[in-house]
Amino acid sequence: MNNQSILKDISILPLKAQREVVDFIDFLKTRYATESKDQKKALSATPIEDEIFIGMWHNRKDLKDSSEWVKKIRTNDWK
Repeated sequence: MNNQSILKDISILPLKAQREVVDFIDFLKTRYATESKDQKKALSATPIEDEIFIGMWHNRKDLKDSSEWVKKIRTNDWK
């Protein structure tokens, strides 16, 4: 198929059908743009262990026992 034959085929369709072709083209552009973005994101995803937030609280002395920390916060804030 070439562009000229596609345009010719579309031009012989009724106006309502031509609008449907345009709508379908818009749908396909949106669909494949989204898939392309998702594929790029998946390929460039950082492994969780390499994320910058992993271990960010490892030096906090007040968080050695997370359960105790939560109890303390709840006691202080939920009086």
